[in-house]
Amino acid sequence: MSDDLATGQYRDSSKLMARMRIHLKYGNRNALDEFPARLGIPAGASVLEVGCGPGRFWERAASAFPADLDILLTDISPGMVEEALARVRGVGLWGNVRGQVADVMSLPFADASFDVVMAMHMLYHAPDPAAAVAEIARVLRPGGMVVVTTNGLANFSAVMELSHAVFGGSSTDPGAAAFSLEAGEDILRQCFGEVEVIRSVDVLRVTDPADVVAFLLSYPPGDAAGPDARDRLEAKVKEAFAAGDGVFPITRDSGCLIGRGPLSA
Repeated sequence: MSDDLATGQYRDSSKLMARMRIHLKYGNRNALDEFPARLGIPAGASVLEVGCGPGRFWERAASAFPADLDILLTDISPGMVEEALARVRGVGLWGNVRGQVADVMSLPFADASFDVVMAMHMLYHAPDPAAAVAEIARVLRPGGMVVVTTNGLANFSAVMELSHAVFGGSSTDPGAAAFSLEAGEDILRQCFGEVEVIRSVDVLRVTDPADVVAFLLSYPPGDAAGPDARDRLEAKVKEAFAAGDGVFPITRDSGCLIGRGPLSA
Protein backbone atom coordinates (compact mmCIF):
# COMPACT_ATOMS: atom_id res chain seq x y z
CA MET A 1 0.00 0.00 0.00
CA SER A 2 1.04 3.63 -0.41
CA ASP A 3 3.77 4.96 1.88
CA ASP A 4 1.80 8.22 1.91
CA LEU A 5 -0.76 6.59 4.20
CA ALA A 6 1.90 5.67 6.74
CA THR A 7 3.57 9.08 6.73
CA GLY A 8 0.50 11.26 6.21
CA GLN A 9 -3.10 10.26 6.86
CA TYR A 10 -2.19 7.46 9.27
CA ARG A 11 1.11 8.63 10.74
CA ASP A 12 -0.79 8.63 14.02
CA SER A 13 -4.46 8.39 15.01
CA SER A 14 -5.28 12.14 15.12
CA LYS A 15 -7.03 12.36 11.74
CA LEU A 16 -8.72 9.01 12.23
CA MET A 17 -10.07 10.15 15.59
CA ALA A 18 -11.55 13.27 14.00
CA ARG A 19 -13.74 10.86 12.05
CA MET A 20 -14.29 8.41 14.89
CA ARG A 21 -15.40 11.17 17.25
CA ILE A 22 -18.69 11.64 15.45
CA HIS A 23 -19.48 7.94 15.96
CA LEU A 24 -18.43 7.96 19.61
CA LYS A 25 -20.40 11.12 20.37
CA TYR A 26 -23.65 10.38 18.55
CA GLY A 27 -23.69 6.64 17.87
CA ASN A 28 -25.84 4.27 19.88
CA ARG A 29 -25.38 0.51 20.19
CA ASN A 30 -26.15 -1.36 16.99
CA ALA A 31 -25.84 -4.81 15.45
CA LEU A 32 -22.08 -4.50 15.09
CA ASP A 33 -21.60 -4.20 18.85
CA GLU A 34 -22.58 -7.83 19.21
CA PHE A 35 -20.54 -9.46 16.44
CA PRO A 36 -17.36 -10.18 18.50
CA ALA A 37 -19.37 -12.52 20.73
CA ARG A 38 -20.64 -14.37 17.64
CA LEU A 39 -17.17 -15.18 16.31
CA GLY A 40 -16.46 -18.03 18.69
CA ILE A 41 -12.69 -17.51 18.63
CA PRO A 42 -11.25 -20.54 20.46
CA ALA A 43 -8.89 -20.40 23.42
CA GLY A 44 -5.25 -20.23 22.41
CA ALA A 45 -5.98 -19.05 18.87
CA SER A 46 -3.32 -17.22 16.89
CA VAL A 47 -4.83 -13.91 15.73
CA LEU A 48 -3.39 -11.48 13.17
CA GLU A 49 -4.82 -8.01 12.75
CA VAL A 50 -3.91 -6.25 9.51
CA GLY A 51 -4.22 -2.47 9.45
CA CYS A 52 -4.65 -2.39 13.22
CA GLY A 53 -4.69 1.42 13.48
CA PRO A 54 -4.70 2.55 17.12
CA GLY A 55 -6.08 -0.80 18.35
CA ARG A 56 -9.35 0.48 19.75
CA PHE A 57 -11.29 -2.57 18.59
CA TRP A 58 -9.63 -4.71 21.26
CA GLU A 59 -10.83 -2.46 24.08
CA ARG A 60 -14.44 -2.82 22.93
CA ALA A 61 -14.25 -6.57 22.28
CA ALA A 62 -12.21 -7.66 25.30
CA SER A 63 -15.09 -9.28 27.17
CA ALA A 64 -15.98 -11.44 24.15
CA PHE A 65 -12.54 -13.01 23.60
CA PRO A 66 -10.50 -15.64 25.48
CA ALA A 67 -7.65 -14.43 27.67
CA ASP A 68 -4.95 -16.65 26.14
CA LEU A 69 -4.99 -15.44 22.55
CA ASP A 70 -1.71 -14.96 20.69
CA ILE A 71 -2.21 -11.51 19.07
CA LEU A 72 -0.05 -9.94 16.37
CA LEU A 73 -0.93 -6.33 15.48
CA THR A 74 0.28 -5.08 12.09
CA ASP A 75 -0.02 -1.85 10.15
CA ILE A 76 1.98 -0.04 7.47
CA SER A 77 2.39 2.85 9.93
CA PRO A 78 5.00 2.38 12.69
CA GLY A 79 3.19 5.06 14.70
CA MET A 80 -0.07 3.13 14.59
CA VAL A 81 1.63 -0.13 15.58
CA GLU A 82 3.25 1.58 18.56
CA GLU A 83 -0.05 3.13 19.67
CA ALA A 84 -1.98 -0.12 19.20
CA LEU A 85 0.56 -2.13 21.16
CA ALA A 86 0.34 0.22 24.13
CA ARG A 87 -3.47 0.22 24.05
CA VAL A 88 -3.98 -3.54 23.63
CA ARG A 89 -1.37 -4.45 26.22
CA GLY A 90 -3.00 -1.89 28.49
CA VAL A 91 -6.25 -3.86 28.41
CA GLY A 92 -4.39 -6.34 30.60
CA LEU A 93 -6.21 -9.43 29.35
CA TRP A 94 -3.79 -11.00 26.86
CA GLY A 95 -0.28 -11.97 27.80
CA ASN A 96 1.10 -12.41 24.30
CA VAL A 97 0.58 -9.22 22.26
CA ARG A 98 3.15 -8.34 19.63
CA GLY A 99 3.41 -5.69 16.90
CA GLN A 100 5.01 -5.53 13.48
CA VAL A 101 5.02 -3.20 10.49
CA ALA A 102 3.49 -5.09 7.56
CA ASP A 103 1.54 -4.52 4.34
CA VAL A 104 -1.60 -6.58 3.72
CA MET A 105 -0.66 -6.79 0.03
CA SER A 106 2.46 -8.81 0.87
CA LEU A 107 2.26 -10.30 4.34
CA PRO A 108 5.67 -11.46 5.65
CA PHE A 109 4.27 -14.72 7.05
CA ALA A 110 4.29 -18.32 5.92
CA ASP A 111 1.22 -20.04 4.52
CA ALA A 112 -1.25 -21.29 7.13
CA SER A 113 0.25 -19.27 10.01
CA PHE A 114 -2.88 -17.99 11.79
CA ASP A 115 -6.26 -19.18 13.03
CA VAL A 116 -7.94 -15.78 12.66
CA VAL A 117 -7.21 -12.63 10.65
CA MET A 118 -8.93 -9.32 11.45
CA ALA A 119 -9.21 -6.53 8.85
CA MET A 120 -11.24 -3.77 10.45
CA HIS A 121 -12.28 -0.91 8.16
CA MET A 122 -9.01 -1.02 6.25
CA LEU A 123 -9.31 -3.08 3.05
CA TYR A 124 -10.55 -0.01 1.15
CA HIS A 125 -6.99 1.30 1.46
CA ALA A 126 -5.56 -1.70 -0.40
CA PRO A 127 -4.76 -0.93 -4.06
CA ASP A 128 -6.27 -4.32 -4.96
CA PRO A 129 -8.74 -5.49 -2.28
CA ALA A 130 -9.31 -8.86 -3.97
CA ALA A 131 -5.56 -9.58 -3.95
CA ALA A 132 -5.41 -8.48 -0.31
CA VAL A 133 -8.19 -10.92 0.61
CA ALA A 134 -6.35 -13.70 -1.25
CA GLU A 135 -3.21 -12.86 0.73
CA ILE A 136 -5.20 -13.05 3.97
CA ALA A 137 -6.59 -16.43 2.95
CA ARG A 138 -3.04 -17.63 2.23
CA VAL A 139 -1.83 -17.05 5.79
CA LEU A 140 -4.90 -18.66 7.38
CA ARG A 141 -4.86 -22.27 8.52
CA PRO A 142 -7.41 -24.73 7.10
CA GLY A 143 -10.71 -23.97 8.79
CA GLY A 144 -9.46 -20.50 9.73
CA MET A 145 -11.56 -17.35 9.82
CA VAL A 146 -11.28 -13.79 8.50
CA VAL A 147 -13.25 -10.93 10.04
CA VAL A 148 -13.68 -7.86 7.83
CA THR A 149 -15.57 -4.68 8.63
CA THR A 150 -16.41 -2.00 6.08
CA ASN A 151 -19.16 0.40 5.00
CA GLY A 152 -22.17 0.05 2.73
CA LEU A 153 -22.72 2.32 -0.23
CA ALA A 154 -25.33 4.39 1.63
CA ASN A 155 -22.95 5.21 4.47
CA PHE A 156 -22.78 8.91 5.48
CA SER A 157 -24.50 9.89 2.24
CA ALA A 158 -25.67 13.27 3.59
CA VAL A 159 -22.11 14.15 4.64
CA MET A 160 -20.68 13.04 1.31
CA GLU A 161 -23.17 15.26 -0.51
CA LEU A 162 -21.88 18.25 1.48
CA SER A 163 -18.31 17.32 0.54
CA HIS A 164 -19.29 17.03 -3.12
CA ALA A 165 -21.06 20.40 -3.06
CA VAL A 166 -17.97 22.17 -1.70
CA PHE A 167 -14.97 20.21 -2.95
CA GLY A 168 -16.38 18.34 -5.95
CA GLY A 169 -15.45 14.73 -6.52
CA SER A 170 -17.58 11.75 -5.58
CA SER A 171 -20.69 11.98 -3.42
CA THR A 172 -20.17 8.40 -2.18
CA ASP A 173 -18.29 7.34 0.94
CA PRO A 174 -14.73 6.90 -0.42
CA GLY A 175 -14.18 3.78 1.66
CA ALA A 176 -17.33 2.14 0.34
CA ALA A 177 -16.47 3.21 -3.19
CA ALA A 178 -13.17 1.30 -2.93
CA PHE A 179 -14.37 -1.73 -0.93
CA SER A 180 -18.03 -1.73 -0.01
CA LEU A 181 -19.96 -4.21 2.08
CA GLU A 182 -21.78 -5.22 -1.09
CA ALA A 183 -18.65 -5.77 -3.21
CA GLY A 184 -16.72 -7.22 -0.27
CA GLU A 185 -19.12 -10.13 0.11
CA ASP A 186 -18.52 -11.17 -3.50
CA ILE A 187 -14.75 -10.83 -3.07
CA LEU A 188 -14.68 -12.98 0.07
CA ARG A 189 -16.74 -15.70 -1.59
CA GLN A 190 -13.90 -16.17 -4.09
CA CYS A 191 -11.55 -17.18 -1.26
CA PHE A 192 -13.73 -18.68 1.50
CA GLY A 193 -16.16 -21.57 1.58
CA GLU A 194 -18.59 -19.78 3.89
CA VAL A 195 -19.32 -16.06 4.19
CA GLU A 196 -21.64 -14.49 6.77
CA VAL A 197 -22.82 -10.88 6.50
CA ILE A 198 -23.84 -8.79 9.50
CA ARG A 199 -25.23 -5.41 8.48
CA SER A 200 -26.28 -2.44 10.58
CA VAL A 201 -28.07 0.70 9.38
CA ASP A 202 -28.88 3.44 11.87
CA VAL A 203 -29.03 7.23 12.08
CA LEU A 204 -26.73 9.61 13.94
CA ARG A 205 -28.51 12.79 14.99
CA VAL A 206 -25.67 15.31 14.99
CA THR A 207 -26.23 18.59 16.84
CA ASP A 208 -22.87 20.37 16.50
CA PRO A 209 -21.85 21.62 13.03
CA ALA A 210 -18.20 21.62 14.11
CA ASP A 211 -18.25 17.82 14.29
CA VAL A 212 -19.25 17.53 10.62
CA VAL A 213 -16.68 20.13 9.56
CA ALA A 214 -13.91 18.32 11.46
CA PHE A 215 -14.94 15.03 9.87
CA LEU A 216 -14.70 16.41 6.33
CA LEU A 217 -11.42 18.21 6.96
CA SER A 218 -9.74 15.06 8.27
CA TYR A 219 -9.19 13.32 4.91
CA PRO A 220 -8.93 14.15 1.18
CA PRO A 221 -9.93 16.42 -0.37
CA GLY A 222 -10.88 18.39 2.74
CA ASP A 223 -7.53 17.99 4.51
CA ALA A 224 -5.85 20.02 1.76
CA ALA A 225 -8.54 22.71 1.58
CA GLY A 226 -7.48 26.36 1.73
CA PRO A 227 -9.17 29.08 3.82
CA ASP A 228 -11.78 29.93 1.17
CA ALA A 229 -12.86 26.32 0.74
CA ARG A 230 -13.03 25.85 4.50
CA ASP A 231 -15.24 28.92 4.78
CA ARG A 232 -17.54 27.54 2.07
CA LEU A 233 -17.69 24.22 3.88
CA GLU A 234 -18.60 25.82 7.20
CA ALA A 235 -21.32 27.87 5.52
CA LYS A 236 -22.73 24.82 3.73
CA VAL A 237 -22.76 22.78 6.93
CA LYS A 238 -24.52 25.56 8.84
CA GLU A 239 -27.19 25.70 6.11
CA ALA A 240 -27.76 21.95 6.49
CA PHE A 241 -28.17 22.26 10.25
CA ALA A 242 -30.50 25.21 9.89
CA ALA A 243 -32.67 23.22 7.48
CA GLY A 244 -33.01 20.52 10.15
CA ASP A 245 -33.76 22.91 13.02
CA GLY A 246 -30.32 22.34 14.50
CA VAL A 247 -30.13 18.60 13.86
CA PHE A 248 -28.29 16.95 10.97
CA PRO A 249 -29.28 13.28 10.54
CA ILE A 250 -26.59 11.01 9.11
CA THR A 251 -27.33 7.50 7.92
CA ARG A 252 -24.64 5.08 9.07
CA ASP A 253 -24.46 1.95 6.93
CA SER A 254 -21.75 -0.49 7.99
CA GLY A 255 -21.22 -4.16 8.46
CA CYS A 256 -19.06 -7.17 9.15
CA LEU A 257 -18.10 -9.96 6.75
CA ILE A 258 -17.01 -13.23 8.32
CA GLY A 259 -15.27 -15.70 6.04
CA ARG A 260 -14.64 -19.27 7.21
CA GLY A 261 -12.72 -22.06 5.55
CA PRO A 262 -10.14 -20.52 3.21
CA LEU A 263 -10.18 -22.21 -0.18
CA SER A 264 -6.95 -23.73 -1.40
CA ALA A 265 -5.23 -21.90 -4.25
